[in-house]
Amino acid sequence: MEINLRKANAIQAEIKRVISSVEMKDTISVSEFCGDVAAEMVTGQDEFLVGLRRKQQLTTALYNIRKSVASANATVGIGVMLGDIENIDAQIKLLETVVATRVKMLSLDELNKRLEKMRNTPEVQTASRYGYDRDSVMTGAVSKDTIDGAKAQIKRLRKQKQDLQDKLLSVNVNTLISVSNDDATLLGEEGIL
Repeated sequence: MEINLRKANAIQAEIKRVISSVEMKDTISVSEFCGDVAAEMVTGQDEFLVGLRRKQQLTTALYNIRKSVASANATVGIGVMLGDIENIDAQIKLLETVVATRVKMLSLDELNKRLEKMRNTPEVQTASRYGYDRDSVMTGAVSKDTIDGAKAQIKRLRKQKQDLQDKLLSVNVNTLISVSNDDATLLGEEGIL
């Protein structure tokens, strides 16, 4: 039986859910009124072993699918695509800090004029400039051109990311893996396939 990578992901999640729901009682409660204590113990042990075998079979099926998915992912380059998407996310986050710069960069002309005004103002008047150092002018270090460039890069990167995500979806839908007959039968009996 063949399934695509997208369905394989959903099946793996469902197998994990079923495994966690399988009951394995490791204690037996025997009442003082029990007529056949040995039979109760055998029944309890059998129920435990049935749950254990069921979990083991489901776990084996899960990891058989996981290995097939890993092999297919490597063949079609999904890991590389995911790495590229994560890189784009990191680049966007970095550029968003540039765009969020709060202090506006003064033009060179405006900066020179302010400095000249400070040089020509008597020291008594420059003692307090609203908490600023009296012999310097504060300006942002990021120019409007840099901010505009960062915005343009973010747009381009978001487009690249969307293209990669579309390609990733296509690969996940069109790449098939094989599920063994034994695993397919088990998963069918469990209502997963």
